[in-house]
Amino acid sequence: MNQYCVYINSSSISTKGSTGTSGAGWPGTLIASPFIYQHNGINYDLNQEGIYKFSVPIQNTTNMIIYSSDVHQLIASLSYMIVPGQTDTNKTLAQITSKSLSSRVNVLCTVASLWTASQLATKSISTRLVRCLRAGAPNNFYDGHVMLEIYIAGAWKLYDTNLGFYFNASAKDTMPVTSVNQFLSLHDFKMNYPAEPMFNNQYCHASTIDMFLADDSMLKVWQKDLMQIPGIVHTDGKTYFYMPSGTESRQS
Repeated sequence: MNQYCVYINSSSISTKGSTGTSGAGWPGTLIASPFIYQHNGINYDLNQEGIYKFSVPIQNTTNMIIYSSDVHQLIASLSYMIVPGQTDTNKTLAQITSKSLSSRVNVLCTVASLWTASQLATKSISTRLVRCLRAGAPNNFYDGHVMLEIYIAGAWKLYDTNLGFYFNASAKDTMPVTSVNQFLSLHDFKMNYPAEPMFNNQYCHASTIDMFLADDSMLKVWQKDLMQIPGIVHTDGKTYFYMPSGTESRQS
């Protein structure tokens, strides 16, 4: 059986070789610990944290994220799995996870954040949902965005796994965003792979693909306009907004 494995991290794609050492059975989960695993009768030494893709051309693809302690790499790997779109938006989080084992998933920002949070929860990593708004009057088109604050090394940091950006600060300390230079890329592949073959050799195209094929600078300008008023979703289900100076007209 012809099979290959590639390792993807934030800056490169490399082919991973097999090992002669006896491997453990396949875990069947999206996130696993570093180990030597056997896939389709071949043993792979998966000791480096990040995402691995195994493929038997034309037949199937298998995804697995290796995680030990690098939370940022785990978040980047989960973000890589997300392609902005609506195909999977109405699925349950369990159904999205099931699909992620063999394909990237097509969801919008709220579901992307909830799914990321559900995966991080399996590793006891704390998160909270962030809703942000434009400073100007609602335009009834794109008036806001949803992201995650993730608790890392004793501090909350803001991540957008839907679009592949992050910030070295909390939502309140980040917004209002004043410069596109504040955006840091989680990985290099968000714009390059809007769709990919699924296990049945079909292509799944995001319904909003035209918008997200915009270049990186255009995407940041669009997102900057949305990131002016931060709101934290509390455990009581309510969103508590912080109103920066000059946004008082949005108080209602």
